[in-house]
This record gives sequence, structure tokens and C-alpha cells, in this order.
Amino acid sequence: MMGMGKSGHVGRKIAATLASTGTPAMFVHPAEASHGDLGMIKAVDLVLAISNSGEVEELTTILPVVKRQGVPLIAMTGRADSTLARHADV
Repeated sequence: MMGMGKSGHVGRKIAATLASTGTPAMFVHPAEASHGDLGMIKAVDLVLAISNSGEVEELTTILPVVKRQGVPLIAMTGRADSTLARHADV
């Protein structure tokens, strides 16, 4: 899960709920991801990125790296034409 601000709070809650029901999940803060935490994400993972605008710089900066790793990306965004939406598989 990834998201900034309010979207980040929602992402943390989703990750915690999944983990508590037996589905491995973690929240990766987009700003921290660009400073080394992207190493926690492996090709066998799936990223759910949450952003109302889909244009938050901390998130859009790391999208190409996530895609190069071959990690499937699901976007939850309020803008179907956003950078996040264009990078997403779903």
C-alpha cells in the first residue's frame, strides 16, 4: 500500500486489516520509498497506490521504478487521466 496524506492513512488501515486477517501486507510511505524503502517491494508483490489527484510528486516519482521491477500496480485515484492512473495495470 502507498499513499500520501489522507490517502496514506487509508492505505495504512487497509494494510493493517489485510495483515490482521492473514494476508501479508505492509504500508510503504512514498517519500521513504525513494530513499531506500523500495527495496521492501519484490516482483512477487502487488502495489495498491492511493491518491485522490494521482499527481503527488512523492508517488509519481517512484512509479517508473515499481513498473521496471515488474510489480503489478493497482491505482485508486479520483482522476482517470492522472499519472498514477496511466502507470497502473488496474
